[in-house]
Amino acid sequence: MQADWGIVGLGNPLAGDDGVGCWLAERLRKTFPSRWIHDLGADLLKIQALQPYPKQLILLDALRSGAKPGSLHYLSEEKLLQSPTTAAAHGFGLKGTLGLLRQTDDAFCKIKREWWLIEVEQIHQPFVLSPTVQAGAEQLFKQLTKQLQ
Repeated sequence: MQADWGIVGLGNPLAGDDGVGCWLAERLRKTFPSRWIHDLGADLLKIQALQPYPKQLILLDALRSGAKPGSLHYLSEEKLLQSPTTAAAHGFGLKGTLGLLRQTDDAFCKIKREWWLIEVEQIHQPFVLSPTVQAGAEQLFKQLTKQLQ
């Protein structure tokens, strides 16, 4: 049976704030233990092993755009694809991976997707979110919890 909604957390928890998407996914999985919620780390392509996809998918990740650390960004996928990304942390880079999924996975293309990204402060301190990014993540956690109940 296809779930109504699902969550995917992305990022590298070993690189401080870059792991905020994973941190959020784990918190949400504890709040909604029977729901379609997955931490995919730095590999969005792993999503293909989790089919069938939910009808609506919320993807959570970190972003470095120069905005205030901890700021929440709700981006369209088209805008996200226009943003520069690096290949170092996410294999092909998020842009390349997302482009590949959109070209090769019909089921992925058919679901509604929304992207929430949190502006990072630092990506060098392992295992710990910076206070401003954690505050932004807590705000998004509360917002998503209300939205998904």
